[in-house]
Amino acid sequence: MRRDRERAEARRARLITGAIVAAVVAVVVAAGVAIGYNGRSGTVEEPAGATSVYGFVYSAATIGDNAASNAATPVHVVFYEDFQCPICRAWESEVGSYVDQQVKKGALRVEYRPIAILDSSSTTQYSTRSASAAACVFNDAGAKAFHTFHDLLYESQPPEGGDGLPDSQLIELAGQAGATGVASCISGTDYQNWVTNATDQASQNNVVGTPTILVDGQELTGANGGVPTLQDFINASTAAR
Repeated sequence: MRRDRERAEARRARLITGAIVAAVVAVVVAAGVAIGYNGRSGTVEEPAGATSVYGFVYSAATIGDNAASNAATPVHVVFYEDFQCPICRAWESEVGSYVDQQVKKGALRVEYRPIAILDSSSTTQYSTRSASAAACVFNDAGAKAFHTFHDLLYESQPPEGGDGLPDSQLIELAGQAGATGVASCISGTDYQNWVTNATDQASQNNVVGTPTILVDGQELTGANGGVPTLQDFINASTAAR
């Protein structure tokens, strides 16, 4: 009977110990999940001057041309783009000079919304890194420097499937654009979470590819639903005006 009681007490002790260990593990796991969740969804650093919908405005007003900005009410256009996207590069090469001319006349207000949907097309998440670098430039030196950097990124666009441009080259291009204080921001990918949120928001806005172009709030497409041409864009922006 004594041995039976000893065995029963031993079993009870093991059960109590097991329950305590299980409870501790559950608390630790829950805390780990909470920490991970808060780390992902906590405060996200935002570039100064960016719009609430993750855009960088390039207009006569943001580049300091008050005369042009007061000349007329500009047509608002939005470009969703991915700096790894070759079709975006082709689109920019076709419309870039016209857009720049119209912005400086005060006729267009362009909101660039860089997103990262092609990270899998490089071995270093270049879409995210380049978009974060663009945010660094905008935050450091404003819309004019951002636009110059934007154009330099397309001129230097790496092939899909490779490593993408190294941080050192992104920093060099930023310097050429007039942003000289962004080395640590670019190498640290400071706006990575912001880019992730921008990409998520674009998806919620039914953006399924890049480039996606909106003119006065309406999506612009070309023949058979393809990428619009320069003439398509001119026609749409003229009609909106």
